[in-house]
Amino acid sequence: MPPYLPTLAACLIAVAPSFLAANTFILLLYAWVDRRLRTDRAVLARLRIGGSGETFGWTLAPADVDPRRPIFPLIGTALAAIVLTVAETALFAATSDVPHFWYLSGTIALLVAALLPFIVAALLRNALARRIDLMLAQRANDRFAFAFSTLFTVYQIDALASDIYASLALQPRGGALEGCRRLLIDQAGAKADGALPALIELKSAAERDLDNLRLFAAEIRAGRRLLERVESGAGKAVAVKEETERVAEAIQSRRLAQALEAGQWSDATLVIETIRPDLDKLSTALGADSAMPQSVEEAYQVLNVRDDTPLESIKAIVNSYWRIWHSDLARTEAERALFTLKMQKFNVAWGLIQQARGVAARDA
Repeated sequence: MPPYLPTLAACLIAVAPSFLAANTFILLLYAWVDRRLRTDRAVLARLRIGGSGETFGWTLAPADVDPRRPIFPLIGTALAAIVLTVAETALFAATSDVPHFWYLSGTIALLVAALLPFIVAALLRNALARRIDLMLAQRANDRFAFAFSTLFTVYQIDALASDIYASLALQPRGGALEGCRRLLIDQAGAKADGALPALIELKSAAERDLDNLRLFAAEIRAGRRLLERVESGAGKAVAVKEETERVAEAIQSRRLAQALEAGQWSDATLVIETIRPDLDKLSTALGADSAMPQSVEEAYQVLNVRDDTPLESIKAIVNSYWRIWHSDLARTEAERALFTLKMQKFNVAWGLIQQARGVAARDA
């Protein structure tokens, strides 16, 4: 008997097991990936959440060590192919006049069915590893879909905070998004939406931190503008030299920078409050509080915001100013008069901005 005949017969027997093996591997791989996402700490540690351009979602960081191979899916695939190969061999041998021929062919097909999944996985190791990482990221997006809107909001908050820190030449603090990631990873094996209340609390904390950061950034920018105006007027600079030096030292101090970078708002408040009288004296010397804003551009300057700052963010800043400059907090009649004047300026500025935004909205 020519030796190629058993080989051809083995190829014939292996057709159906090959289709079965491919589909079995895909099903078992999805189950294996899902289990790893719930229980494998190494995989969970590689999960990252973030965005690039118009995309946002979960990705996997590169593995520090050689990733685990899907041994169990490969074993299941080989077993499925072996079972079907044995069944086909027995069927062909039972209905043939040359059963030994089919037994020989079936043995060849059996060896191929048992070894081929592992050989293919070894030859395509890198491609298989990339595919598994992609599947893990997709399953993470599916599993944590309940938190997507919350995570995206926190991602935007982190981006805004990073921009503010950069404008102040400060190092941004650890992002709130990383805290959300760790929370979800720690509860990966729990109920799908069990972490949602804690995520919402983290988002609220991030929003409060952003409001505080915006307020202090506005205070620092206002102080810098006052210093620039004082330096541009030589006579006034001499008259308020000590106040100017104290304000410049506080704004540029490492204490204030460290407080802002660490999110220690009470410490930052202490620094600002120590120079509050100096800021007021500089403002008075420059006549900064003598006139109300007459245009929306002046209103933006009074509130230390830009023309593209969202209206809800401006309202949050105005509320913060109201809490700081409320006349009930004044300790002397001079302070009460100053606080009242500032509150009036804030109210006028807020009204001008609301009016301008309303006109813009109707025109759009």
